[in-house]
Amino acid sequence: MASTVVIVMGMHRSGTSLIANILRHIGVDMGKRFGLADEANPEGYWEDLDFQELNKLLLKKAGGTWNRPPGFFQIMGAAGKLDADIRKLITRRVRSHAGKLWGWKDPRNIITLGAYMPHLRNQNVKIIIPLRDSKEIAASLMKIHGKNQIQWLRLNDFYQQAMKRFTQNYKDRFISLNVNYAALVDRSFSRSTVCQIYKFIYEEEIPQEMLEDVLELIRYPKPKYKVK
Repeated sequence: MASTVVIVMGMHRSGTSLIANILRHIGVDMGKRFGLADEANPEGYWEDLDFQELNKLLLKKAGGTWNRPPGFFQIMGAAGKLDADIRKLITRRVRSHAGKLWGWKDPRNIITLGAYMPHLRNQNVKIIIPLRDSKEIAASLMKIHGKNQIQWLRLNDFYQQAMKRFTQNYKDRFISLNVNYAALVDRSFSRSTVCQIYKFIYEEEIPQEMLEDVLELIRYPKPKYKVK
């Protein structure tokens, strides 16, 4: 029996962790082993370490890292060397989630997911794509990793081009939902955005009690200006 796979596929610092946490709370199994929270992400990253470690290895085999990403052909070349590992991981998850919801989150998915798609051929693949202003992404990366805005903007452009290439190559193999990060963390729109995510996954309305619980996960930004 096919399973439904929910994959969070967004640029670093675009809201992927918050969305992964929301998915956990609405019943999607996002993994069992996660990395630790830290100052940059105090609520946790919710990245399944099995997929994260394999993605890191894939990038390394291709001669790059998340912030020095290799090109498409280098990635696909490295994917051939790790195909057995990818197949083993996907097969294990599919067998343990027959007819159930599962998924994973890792910003590296944007440049690595093509290596997994041959092994997801018979699964119901749903991809959630968080969207955030490029300058906000760059500012967040600068705060954590330093460097300058232009470097991070260029990296974001690379990831977005990789996303477009993936969509063109596999457009008939998945359905997707774009989630506006600014709306998700805005008190005026967070409720409707969470409802949209739930309906995308389950094709029905979210129970009211669950909605209220999920809204508690969102850390709303402080107002920029004081109200007099």
